[in-house]
Amino acid sequence: MSKEELLLIEGCKKDVRLAQQSLYLNYKPVLERICLRYVRDRDEAHDVLHDVFIKIFQCVRQYKGEGSFEGWLKRITINHCLALLKKNKNIYIISDIEEVDVAVLDEEELLYSEKTLNAALMKLPIDFRVVFSLFVIEEMTHKEIAKQLDIPEKTSRTRFFRAKTLIRKNLKELS
Repeated sequence: MSKEELLLIEGCKKDVRLAQQSLYLNYKPVLERICLRYVRDRDEAHDVLHDVFIKIFQCVRQYKGEGSFEGWLKRITINHCLALLKKNKNIYIISDIEEVDVAVLDEEELLYSEKTLNAALMKLPIDFRVVFSLFVIEEMTHKEIAKQLDIPEKTSRTRFFRAKTLIRKNLKELS
């Protein structure tokens, strides 16, 4: 962790507004992309992001300096988005297809445009999209996903497998 990052964290722990503003400006793009995966549009994502930063500033004193600070921020963001998802089944997930691990898709599927891949993902049932995004984009294990979503690990694996199958089917329909 850099000296600047340590000073930024310490400033936020002491409620220094300049440090909070700097943290917001530095991490807003990364955390906003995460929020956009879980909500319908940019306006809603900005509302969620606002709530996430309030939560971050309230919880920053709990950060012990273990592990990546950015990882800690991402985990708070993901947890907040998943809590909203559990509370409100009308939230949709939008995946950043350029971040998808290419090992998940076959060579033939990589030839599709980003727009087509996003359309195929958006056609997935919400439960499949959640598991797919958490596994592929957030790089969580099925065990972590199961714990996070309060489902059996086998259900996570099954939803991921079905998501891949449906994406392939959706891609054929869209082409």
